[in-house]
Amino acid sequence: MTKIINLNNFKLISSISAALFLGKISGFLRDWLVVKKMGANLLSDFALILITIPDLMVSLLIGGGFAAAVIPEFKSIKKDDAYRLFLQLFLLILILFSLLAFLLSYFSINFIYLLAPGLPLEFIQNNIQLFWVTTIAIPLTACSGIVKAKLDSYNLFLYGAFGTLIFNVSIIFLIFFPFSLSFMESVAIGILIGAFVRILMQSIGISKIRRTLIKNDNHNRINRKFLLSLFKALTFSSLLFLLPIISRAIASTESEGSFTLFNFSYVLNELPITLIFGAILTILLTKLSEMHNNGSLENLTSAIAINIKLSILISLSICIPIIFYSYELTEFIFSSTNLTEADISSISMMVMISYCFLPFRALISILFPILSAINGLKNLLLISILMISTLLFSSLILINNYGLNGIMIAYGLTNLVGTFFMLCLLYIKLGINVFIKIFRSPLKSFLMPILASMLINYIGVSYFSGALGMIFFGFFSAIIFFLVFNSNDKESLFRSFSKENYS
Repeated sequence: MTKIINLNNFKLISSISAALFLGKISGFLRDWLVVKKMGANLLSDFALILITIPDLMVSLLIGGGFAAAVIPEFKSIKKDDAYRLFLQLFLLILILFSLLAFLLSYFSINFIYLLAPGLPLEFIQNNIQLFWVTTIAIPLTACSGIVKAKLDSYNLFLYGAFGTLIFNVSIIFLIFFPFSLSFMESVAIGILIGAFVRILMQSIGISKIRRTLIKNDNHNRINRKFLLSLFKALTFSSLLFLLPIISRAIASTESEGSFTLFNFSYVLNELPITLIFGAILTILLTKLSEMHNNGSLENLTSAIAINIKLSILISLSICIPIIFYSYELTEFIFSSTNLTEADISSISMMVMISYCFLPFRALISILFPILSAINGLKNLLLISILMISTLLFSSLILINNYGLNGIMIAYGLTNLVGTFFMLCLLYIKLGINVFIKIFRSPLKSFLMPILASMLINYIGVSYFSGALGMIFFGFFSAIIFFLVFNSNDKESLFRSFSKENYS
């Protein structure tokens, strides 16, 4: 019997969290260095576009949905068959994304203008060679995605978890030690080196699980059923990655530097999603796939309910102090950069708005792998269309009255709509019992901890403003939040989380 969080798994989750934390912090430091050196202007906008292009294209076309479809497939077939499938997918992805890189280079001006329509055409033409360099990293990054999925299916999570850190450190190193390169050239070369070193390190992990294939076995493991599940997962994961891209593109039309300001607000909003939920989600997909294959429905339902409820509680404990201290947080991070006071105020307001919708963003991040593991991806294409429509329609309405804040509100509303319909899919698959487990005793489980946290942060922001007040009252309110919850938790959620087994 394997436990959700026994001592070994706790150490593993802690290690993955540390790796993801370092990756996210290094990414933030990378972007911070860009703003510190360039400010919020055309050069910073273009530098951030270059940095995000490899991961952008790969996440848009395969991303988390690829792992969500491939890992359950790897777990459901024999190891020799799974390794053959991995090699077939690796070759297919290498060819497709090499072709994509060539096409993007050929239509580079149009593509960049699509990402940031606010950039002047002459500026794009003068810097187009840097874009060509970064496209080389696209097939490397894509192949890294399939390698990570294979390693995760063997519970070798750390090789993939450190990938982002390696990528970001390479860029930061070239920024600090440019070797006679210009700033923008350092960024472009750093992207290429980072993508290469990342897949090189992951290849070390693959060498540990390499299997000898039967030479006369030419059976194709990529069948129709697998392709259908892959299409459903990729469609939705591509949408999730597309939403902030659309929002940033709309933001770039506001004014020079708007792309950068919105991007920082989005990064601050995504930080807890990566740090808190990233490690759990990495392991959760593999474990739930095993449970679903074993047919243990009762344990599966309990595990899903526990993880969803815990995700709601964690996101609430985080978003409340950030909403109260959004300006202090933004000022603390960006006060030493070239951002103006107006820029910092703009970011802080968008951060506050985004954290109002953090629980919905957290639920989407955990519901997607849950639905993938239990084969509940039906109608995700329709949900994708509804979310895109919500974002575009609400952005066009709200941007006229609220500017960048309106775009962030539209992004939050889109996550709310997606969460609602994904919960509907969960209901169709597992019934009402899972929701009874999640929302039993809502006043004691949710309302009382929320009120306690709000009261503490209200006192803090009223009498103890500043960075120290933010840190103390933010952590203190989170502790009180869970103490109040635990005192009213008759079912002991945390003991259930640590003892629930995946038989």
